[in-house]
Amino acid sequence: MKSSILIGLLTACSGALSLFVASYLYLNAHPVETIRGDNTPRMVTIPAVSVDNTTLIQVTARCTVETFHRKQIRSSDGIELKPLYKIPLTLTLHNSEGTVVHTQQLDLEPGGMVRSLEIADDQIIDIRSVSFDKFASSDTSLSATLSIGEDTEYAATISTLSLTLYDNVFKVDHFVASGIPLVLLGFLLVMYGWTAGSSRRNYALAIIFAALGGSLGLDRFYLGYFWLGILKCITFGGCGIWALIDLIMIITKNLKNAQGDALE
Repeated sequence: MKSSILIGLLTACSGALSLFVASYLYLNAHPVETIRGDNTPRMVTIPAVSVDNTTLIQVTARCTVETFHRKQIRSSDGIELKPLYKIPLTLTLHNSEGTVVHTQQLDLEPGGMVRSLEIADDQIIDIRSVSFDKFASSDTSLSATLSIGEDTEYAATISTLSLTLYDNVFKVDHFVASGIPLVLLGFLLVMYGWTAGSSRRNYALAIIFAALGGSLGLDRFYLGYFWLGILKCITFGGCGIWALIDLIMIITKNLKNAQGDALE
């Protein structure tokens, strides 16, 4: 129905707007000061700097880690090497009076996207970025100190480290948490209104939807199979197998629309 399509488009647009706002706020954070440490520093300090205390504060660290330990991971591109390390980090922030206003501990470990390079046959270097928790402060002047502990498990070391303090940071979690469901709900409403329309049996369009959007269930939505379209979309076309089967069935005209009409 046209009303469902219109409501769905408005819902999806509002969700997309929330995601846009989240992206804008995330990218609008202001780097106040960056300090670089080399030659395996045990402590990196950002001296007292002026910050905007009307927004949140956040500190990020970009590290170059050297380790001799790795493990093999089998992927579609073959066998990849993943470095192994676990380096404890402690972040402490002080105000102008030397009072601790925020502290956090975490372990620096390999992330999901590993950018590593094997050198000298045995050693691997890995570039890793980590963000500490956002926090609010009533102080307009802050200093930050990052203490680097010892990796007792893999004996990895940090050769270089850049520490950056940001202000003008906003919480974007609620924008993302609301934006994604709204986009999905809008998509479902549009698809529901689309499948509730008149009988569709255009052979060429069915092939196009199956070939280009079969993994998203667009061919099933086009032919009027709303719930099967949702299931196909959730499973990403049955990991491609369902999408391929439907494409073959549409090409051979063995798949009719939801009203039982043959494709023409």
